[in-house]
Amino acid sequence: MKVSMQKISDIKHTVEMFISCNLIEKEVSKALDKMRKTACIDGFRKGKIPKTILKNRYEPYIRKKVLNDLINKKFLKFINEHDIQPIGKLNCVIKNFQEKNGCICRINFEIYPKINIKNISHITINKPLVSVNPEDVNFTINKLRSEHASWITSTLKIEKYDRVTINIKPIQKYKIFQEEIRLLTFIIGNNTISTELEKKIIGKKSKTYFIFSLNYKIINLEKNSYHNMILDFLINIIKVEKKILPKLDSKFFEKINLINFKSPEKMKNELCKSINMQLKYFVHIYIKYQLINQILNDNYIKIPVQLVHEEIKIFLESTYKNNLNKFSKLDFSPFLNKKLIDRLTYQIQSRIIFQKILHLNKIQINQNDLTNIMHNLLKINKIPEKNWKKYKKNKKFIQKSIDIASENAILEIIMQQANFVEEKITFKLLVKKIERS
Repeated sequence: MKVSMQKISDIKHTVEMFISCNLIEKEVSKALDKMRKTACIDGFRKGKIPKTILKNRYEPYIRKKVLNDLINKKFLKFINEHDIQPIGKLNCVIKNFQEKNGCICRINFEIYPKINIKNISHITINKPLVSVNPEDVNFTINKLRSEHASWITSTLKIEKYDRVTINIKPIQKYKIFQEEIRLLTFIIGNNTISTELEKKIIGKKSKTYFIFSLNYKIINLEKNSYHNMILDFLINIIKVEKKILPKLDSKFFEKINLINFKSPEKMKNELCKSINMQLKYFVHIYIKYQLINQILNDNYIKIPVQLVHEEIKIFLESTYKNNLNKFSKLDFSPFLNKKLIDRLTYQIQSRIIFQKILHLNKIQINQNDLTNIMHNLLKINKIPEKNWKKYKKNKKFIQKSIDIASENAILEIIMQQANFVEEKITFKLLVKKIERS
């Protein structure tokens, strides 16, 4: 099987392969022999069906499957040999098929953008020397109170930081389609929903509706581009809720797992200890973002539309799985805030950079380190030990643990090689800098 690759652009590539007729016929014959052992047809005993009968009945389906298997097998071998990482779904086209000669197949795909990382020893990073003072403790308490806030239904006008539930329907020539996003719940000013939509919602009340015009982006994955179209949507405000912060009492202490501390002062002292225990994690995150930002300053990493689209899809599935109509044909991504899209794009860029560093340094994850990370994650999330075995077999949990282990290994390399400038900083300022990154 002959294989050749053509570069269309920095990220777009085409692989063309020829599969001979002899190979196809050989694999079809093998598949028919295998089917003959298990196939059941009225009038014949199991394993005794004549091969010609199976061929007449099933050959077109078998030939198609054999051809797909041969293409996939050869393509996987080719990309592994050439260290190629395709993105997303492949576009496979049978260019020319002749029973006597064989077939020519063309596969169009995109790859991760290539970047050049300068020697890490030339990178200068601020190493935070963090102090924790009473203001930092109060800052943490306010964040915890906000995270554990309750919500009460309101008939007042919508303000920033209110929680709103809406339905979204597209309109064309004032005819409402069946596609609908139902019971979408979000917080105003949380940089999740489009700023333009939030501006329209603020000042209105529940049980009201309005028409919202949006520059809707239709994604063309094949051309790696967007097509803009102005569409109107009917926005129906179902419910408005106001945030109520919890009091600093025993119930609140219990929610944040400080059960044995009945007074605010004792709770603050314990919280201060907890902050100090987590400083290593926050310092690592701060160093990580500095590294990524410096590499991005030196390297423009163009992210393919398809990769951004997939990242948005993952975000929507994890964040709005209970709010979005599972069967809706309406694409929700154009309603997202630009800052959120930028953050998701930044996450992709971060992964590409870290994969490059992993590859350059030939980092291998130690099994003991991976096991310790798994145990720490399970403890942090308060998973009973009797359930640990089940989690350790979960693919998503394993991948998350591997990602953390890889990141830790990279950060260790950075700590050893990069130039550091000490930076005195409070915990509150450190958290705010991380949030802005």
